[in-house]
Amino acid sequence: MIVEKIKEKYQPVQFPVNSNRCSSLGHPCLRYLVFERLHWDQKAPLPTSVLMKMEMGKLIERQTIIDLLQAGFEVIHQQVPYFLRDYQISGKIDGKILTNGKVYAIEIKSMESWNLRKFNKAEDFLEADKFYFRGYYHQLNLYLYMMREQGEKIEGGIFILRGFDGSWKEIHMSLDEDRALEILEKAKRINEHVEKRTYPEPLWKTKPDDLSICLMCPYKHMCLTEMQGAEKIIFREDNELLMILKERAELEEYAKRYEELTEKIKEAFTIPKDMQAEMLSRNETEKFYVVDRFVIKQKLYWQTEYQVPKEIKQQYAVKAPRCRITIEAL
Repeated sequence: MIVEKIKEKYQPVQFPVNSNRCSSLGHPCLRYLVFERLHWDQKAPLPTSVLMKMEMGKLIERQTIIDLLQAGFEVIHQQVPYFLRDYQISGKIDGKILTNGKVYAIEIKSMESWNLRKFNKAEDFLEADKFYFRGYYHQLNLYLYMMREQGEKIEGGIFILRGFDGSWKEIHMSLDEDRALEILEKAKRINEHVEKRTYPEPLWKTKPDDLSICLMCPYKHMCLTEMQGAEKIIFREDNELLMILKERAELEEYAKRYEELTEKIKEAFTIPKDMQAEMLSRNETEKFYVVDRFVIKQKLYWQTEYQVPKEIKQQYAVKAPRCRITIEAL
């Protein structure tokens, strides 16, 4: 009853895109950015779950501003628009903070808490596996460039990263003029295509290794149909399966960290092979190490191994049908 009513509130709405947005220009596909300008009305609507997550991000952003104010920082120029008319670039800065007589542009980004560990300097965004993280760098960098062009005195930029668990992280960055100029050239190419109503090559053709980006693109229904082998791709709608996949994705990083820490602990208590044999011969098979409330059990035992020569194993080799299932998050 309640949940259904709440979901009704999150109805996707499409708005015209009349400029190249700072938040989007880091996208690796030029065709996508042209579609954004020319065919925004044909864009697949975002799922309710994504819209709700975005709303949660807005709530975190508002609370972050409140926390900054309560901590004694002066927050100015919230959601102030910036333009580069010659390149048809626009964007709104999250705000600026004034501290010790210096002004910093801030961008507040919310994400799953485990992702905060991946980013320790601004350049780490450029090395991220997800394209939208790479876009964060270009977004703030463009704001710094536009501020300089308008004669503003700005010390630099700060990413304020917020985990959905409430955690904080700050990452400082300076203007990267070379990459800003690269984005300006990209905007010029977009504008030329928009003016002529032409389309650049799709990403699946120019960078086939980035096909995963195409598979999650909201314009794939207008683009992937041209790709050879597209008939092998089946888009399936299954809300129950989707919920399971999302939960698995959320647990994946925790599982990786769990395995990583488990291996470190095991390494600390692993005994060399020659010593293992000696201890077993002396019937020393078990030890228990107590660390606070944790007990680490060390157990030695003999295991039978069958060392079959390769030529003999090959005599019994047969081909049998198998089905391999792999799961990847785009």
